[in-house]
Amino acid sequence: MPTRGRNVGILRRSGLAASFAESFGLTCASTSLSPESERTMLRLRTLSTVSIVWLILGHMSSAHDLCALTRGPLAGSCVTFASGEGVNSILEGFTLLDGVGSKPGAFPNGGGVYCSFSGGTVRRNIFLDNTVLGAGGGFYGFGSFGIVLENNVFVGNGAGTGGAVALYDCYDTTLRHNTIAFNDGVTGTGVANIGSILTIAVNNIVWGNAVEQIWDTTGTLLVEYCDVEGGWPGLGNLDVDPLFVDPLSGDLHLSPDSPVIDQGSDLVPLLPATDFEGDPRSFCQGVDMGADEATIVASPCPSTGFLRGDRNADGGNDIADAVFSLERLFGAAAAAPLPRLC
Repeated sequence: MPTRGRNVGILRRSGLAASFAESFGLTCASTSLSPESERTMLRLRTLSTVSIVWLILGHMSSAHDLCALTRGPLAGSCVTFASGEGVNSILEGFTLLDGVGSKPGAFPNGGGVYCSFSGGTVRRNIFLDNTVLGAGGGFYGFGSFGIVLENNVFVGNGAGTGGAVALYDCYDTTLRHNTIAFNDGVTGTGVANIGSILTIAVNNIVWGNAVEQIWDTTGTLLVEYCDVEGGWPGLGNLDVDPLFVDPLSGDLHLSPDSPVIDQGSDLVPLLPATDFEGDPRSFCQGVDMGADEATIVASPCPSTGFLRGDRNADGGNDIADAVFSLERLFGAAAAAPLPRLC
């Protein structure tokens, strides 16, 4: 299987969690588990940053799995946000797999993450093989607010509705730089937006899911600079095969000649500085769509001549760049496409 950079065997079930955690330089420094409440403290050490996050979990998998979270014996979701967690809560750097969902009744939801009337940021995670009978095989949000899904990979998840992501009656949700591919289900197997408002999706790849890459019941879902199989209306959207390196083996890195390289928008507010592995964004001209920022491209970036912020490629940073960007965002249907320098 082709490999690149720090990542080896990404998305393979064998050694999955170990490969992912090692590629991040991430360790689980401490865990403690209360069987009564299943409340676990996770201390995540990522690069030079230490974050402490309180979450309600199923259980930590065995030590050799490092930072994989599997469903617990009492709760079927890998992770649950259901105690009014606020927008400052962060779940980062895990592989969430084999979750079967939470909710009393016949149709559990949220195999990977179940988020009910809470908020938070979920970033740089892999959602793999989570399957529920209800909604949201990978991520399920209900009545939640301020959710940010960023730099995640959703693959092989399944649900009746929203095989990868399902949002029910949520408010102010942002999906940016996610790769949502090859998920299964009955309806909206990529993203299902049901009664949720102020949902924004930008710089994502939604490809190869079983049916209805995106299902929106509100008519208000804003999708821009995304690669959506079958197409979706919106500024900068594409409908092209993203050319993953080896999808059959689970390698969803972008190949050097992928048509989604440099096709995302770098005008996105709070644009992440790195991709899901820690590679810098804007490696060349513009950012790539999806969770991966390609560091190997078919035509290498020129050693001279590329200036970050030079939107109109005239060799300088000036007011003309701002005008160019505003035209592309708000007017100028006939605005010229961004020049490609690599």
